[in-house]
Amino acid sequence: MIDLSIVILNFNARGFAKKCVESVLNSDLGNINTEIVLVDNNSYDGSKDDLISFNKSTKVQLVFNNRNFGFSKGNNIGAK
Repeated sequence: MIDLSIVILNFNARGFAKKCVESVLNSDLGNINTEIVLVDNNSYDGSKDDLISFNKSTKVQLVFNNRNFGFSKGNNIGAK
């Protein structure tokens, strides 16, 4: 059972999203069972290339949108 879901939305912020995910993964969250949902809103700056490396992590779910849905809808997609 997941205790905490963290949704991270990215759009053309190459490097920042990766650092954010790495920061959460390296944090001491004690016994809190966490998941990270990383949503990319169709970035065109190469972000996908950086973020795909998290594909092997069991704690990170990747969502690559086929267009930029904006802030609210992008976060709602991650929450789903």
